[in-house]
Amino acid sequence: FVEILTSFFRRVHDRLIGVRIRREAFLRNRGANLWSIYDLGPHLGAGTFGEAHLVKHRLSGLDRVCKTIPKAKIGTPAEELENELQVLRDLDHPHIIRVFESF
Repeated sequence: FVEILTSFFRRVHDRLIGVRIRREAFLRNRGANLWSIYDLGPHLGAGTFGEAHLVKHRLSGLDRVCKTIPKAKIGTPAEELENELQVLRDLDHPHIIRVFESF
């Protein structure tokens, strides 16, 4: 029921406003250097594939968590890695990480 109601209100809103902004509009695959956009903060932890650091966006000052995964460590073809990133970009759930950018 909640999904139907949400969908209904979204359609009404879109008709009244005439503009629909999707989450994908804010997700970026940047070709830039990560460290030219973010300042590196403290090390938060490490896992099987990579490490996590607290980073601060230089322009907005927002804190984010950055997970770095060396491509050589994964051993996965670039196409599969891009597919996995696309799946993460499409997910929007309170208990699953949100991907804002990839480098």
